[in-house]
Amino acid sequence: MKYRLAQWFLVLLLGAQVSAVGALDSDLEYRVKAAFLYNFARFIEWPATYGAAASDIEVCVFGKSPFTAALETALAGKQVNGRNLQPLTVNTGSEADNCEILYLPEDVNEREIQNVVSRAEGQPILTVGEGYQFNRSGGIVRFLLEDGKVRFEVNLSSAEKSGLKISSKLLRVAKTIEGSGPSG
Repeated sequence: MKYRLAQWFLVLLLGAQVSAVGALDSDLEYRVKAAFLYNFARFIEWPATYGAAASDIEVCVFGKSPFTAALETALAGKQVNGRNLQPLTVNTGSEADNCEILYLPEDVNEREIQNVVSRAEGQPILTVGEGYQFNRSGGIVRFLLEDGKVRFEVNLSSAEKSGLKISSKLLRVAKTIEGSGPSG
């Protein structure tokens, strides 16, 4: 009986360690994605008529997401071209209209993603998401995990429709580039 109890305890302990490691992995994944969003802000050029030069760059997360905390930490005190990076949570497509970067986490349902991406299409908003069809649906940057690493794909046609110019430096590290030729 003592032996079985010890085995059961060991199984519970190992299970807890695996869960803790999994939590650390998702935390690390969120921090890496947040760092990518910061660098996207550095290597994307928005139209001169978009946003006041003195205003914050709004980096928005659609819906409630554990990613938001990692983004707030990553962007704290950061600036791009003299503009503060301001992480925000938005819950509707209309709230996202003032975002320069809009991140749609994987847990947002596909229909809502379609609606938000369609609404953002043609506006100078860098849409970033995760679903397999994200770029094919008009999204601009899609995160994916490959061999335990966060990678991204770019849809240049969607970026151009939105008036965004993506630096060739950023495009060099993209896994896949869809659409027309590279920008700046």
